[in-house]
Amino acid sequence: MESLALAAAIIVFTIIALGVVAAVAVIRPPRSLPGRIVITVLAVPAVVAGGWLLLLDIGLGARVIGAATLVAAVAGLVRTWRRK
Repeated sequence: MESLALAAAIIVFTIIALGVVAAVAVIRPPRSLPGRIVITVLAVPAVVAGGWLLLLDIGLGARVIGAATLVAAVAGLVRTWRRK
C-alpha cells in the first residue's frame, strides 16, 4: 500500500509542478522561439494532466488542483503564442 500512495503522490506532484511552470509562463512569457517551444512542450502535458485530474471522480481538493493546472496551462499557451 505504501508504493501505491507513493505513486499517487508522485503523479499529483508532477501535475502541480507542470502547473507552476505554466503559471511562470503566464507571468513572464518567453520572447525567443526556443523558449516558446520549451513552454509549449511543458504546457501541453499540463493541459492534459490538469483536465484528467479535474475529471476524476475523487475529492474536491484534487479537482481544484486539476482546474488550477488546466487554467494556468491554457493561459500560459495563449500568452506564449499571442501576437502583439
